Amino acid sequence: MERSRVEVDGVEGFFEKVVTRFGSGAKIDCPKQYLGRAVYVVIRRPGARVAEGEARRRRGKTA
Repeated sequence: MERSRVEVDGVEGFFEKVVTRFGSGAKIDCPKQYLGRAVYVVIRRPGARVAEGEARRRRGKTA
């Protein structure tokens, strides 16, 4: 079954980036304040829409 929704607890913040070339692989840039932190990378399908009114970058603790 294909899933199109992800729910994660304990999120400190998130941001949307574009994957870029890096040698023979690829990477996403991230602020160095997150060095050494565990992260999730979620890959969206091409053409997937962000909900109307959503910011491209969000930071801050969740309630």
